[in-house]
Amino acid sequence: MKQAFYALCYLHKNRICHRDIKPENFLLYREDDDSHIKLIDFGLAKRVIPNEIMNKPNGTPYYIAPEVLKGSYTTQCDVWSMGVIMFIMLCGKPPFGGKQNKDIINNVLNSTYSMKSEVWNSVSDDAKDLISKLLQRSADVRLTAQEAFDHPWIQQERDKENNLVELNPDMITNIQHYMNQAKLRQTTLTYIATRIPESQITDLRAAFTKFDKNGDGQLTHQELKEGI
Repeated sequence: MKQAFYALCYLHKNRICHRDIKPENFLLYREDDDSHIKLIDFGLAKRVIPNEIMNKPNGTPYYIAPEVLKGSYTTQCDVWSMGVIMFIMLCGKPPFGGKQNKDIINNVLNSTYSMKSEVWNSVSDDAKDLISKLLQRSADVRLTAQEAFDHPWIQQERDKENNLVELNPDMITNIQHYMNQAKLRQTTLTYIATRIPESQITDLRAAFTKFDKNGDGQLTHQELKEGI
């Protein structure tokens, strides 16, 4: 969920609504690496302007937000879908079920979910709190992707992982060298960097995510300064 919200923060900061968040659209980076996931399938994604209201119904019944079914929604619909995914991952079934699509849709619109079954006894209060704030029927009350990424349940894991990251001292020298390059060379290096195999940038990715405090996929001057 930490990685999923990290990806969603990046999309929403860049004004992109995915509109089809579901487990099938998260893939493992490699078959032998279950610690790194990718968000895929932007067939229904849409670039939006700030506070743009969308009305075209999109999504998959189990994960679709109620406001999408009502025909008036924002990027907050993606956050609802994340809540459904998290619910399923913790208890093994969706919060709003049904035998047919129309039953599922009716339950999304009219039913309330429950976290009272025995399986929830082993789930932390922080996790339940996050779910309850993701599955708010009012999109205005629901957490944003950024707020979800900043939630204690996510941040505890982020802090734990960051404590395990060791940064190479040469990295600072490399950054300084890079910043001194001509604009054309910077552009060229950026082009090359986006095509480096993932296996060669594991340490760099770990450093980047550790520096990127707000999870927007970009480093501000302050984040870089604090990180170094």
